[in-house]
Amino acid sequence: MRDAATDLARHARRFFRGLRGSLSPAEQRTVRSLLRPAAQRLFAGLQGRERRHALDVLAWLRAHASPSDELLVAALLHNTGKGRLYAHERILHVLLLQFAPGLHSRLADPEGGRLARALAALRDHPARGAEQLAAIGCSPRVRELVRRHHESTPGDDRELGWLMEADRVV
Repeated sequence: MRDAATDLARHARRFFRGLRGSLSPAEQRTVRSLLRPAAQRLFAGLQGRERRHALDVLAWLRAHASPSDELLVAALLHNTGKGRLYAHERILHVLLLQFAPGLHSRLADPEGGRLARALAALRDHPARGAEQLAAIGCSPRVRELVRRHHESTPGDDRELGWLMEADRVV
């Protein structure tokens, strides 16, 4: 139960951090320096909590790893596949994954109603994000990092491991 409580606390911290306001001028410059215009538009289309999380992941990587520019781009864009979501959909997703993963699997349906589509988007966002990045011409490496960032293990891919850790802790 301690792991569940720790996981829920981490999600709560991320949720409340995401309520912060807009990006600082320095953060805006960072985004512009790393992303090409099409990728900047994808980033701008993220909900505020996702932009905040992406910048927190980027900061963690810069502080704790030796990231390549492609990893930094992936950090900013790793959640682009989620789309527009309501807070209650995110909360239900986290709770179902934690306490009733089978029910989550049964409910998540990209062809279903609003809630079913939201759960499917949250479940499938790594692949959806990689497809969006392919459509705007991002490198195969950035797409791979985004597509794999929720896998159970990074294997021998050190940068993927860093991205997974940063995504988990911030």
